[in-house]
Amino acid sequence: MLLYAQRAIYVTVSYHMKKSIIVIICVFWEIHSFGQYSNNKMDRLLAELTEMVTDSSYIHPDPKILEELDEPILEYWVRDNMTYNELARKKNFSDNETYSTFQKISRKGKKTDFIKMTENKNPAIRVYGFWALLKNDNLGIAIEILEKEKQISENVFWDSFGCEVFPRKTEDLMEELMENHKKYGS
Repeated sequence: MLLYAQRAIYVTVSYHMKKSIIVIICVFWEIHSFGQYSNNKMDRLLAELTEMVTDSSYIHPDPKILEELDEPILEYWVRDNMTYNELARKKNFSDNETYSTFQKISRKGKKTDFIKMTENKNPAIRVYGFWALLKNDNLGIAIEILEKEKQISENVFWDSFGCEVFPRKTEDLMEELMENHKKYGS
């Protein structure tokens, strides 16, 4: 019985350590791939956003397949300004730290920063870079980026209402963001 309990503790610790190590490695790899942005504050914000959007999971990405994987896979999350409260407590109606960090990047960044984000290996960062271009009225560049994204489209998890979240292709999400921008503005 004691041996079984020790093994269960080892498996649990091992799982969390693997997950943490994978996320840390990915964050450092992403930080290294950012290149030079407009200032150190932007570097910090992008590193923070990268850490927030990158996760790992042992659950099969297809919701129809209920099986646990032997090795974790990386998941990338894109979140809008959803709030869990009826009235958001923070300015810009966002109680969600990921979206709040994105808003800071969108306000403080330059067009060149957003273009570099759209070239990132992390698909969630590419979506946020695209979204920042739209929010800063760079529709022409955003259209060009969307055409490039169609060649490399990957899955991200779009968390808009906090309900059921399923993988979406980055190009589909970018097209939806563009349509919303055309209808409602930034």
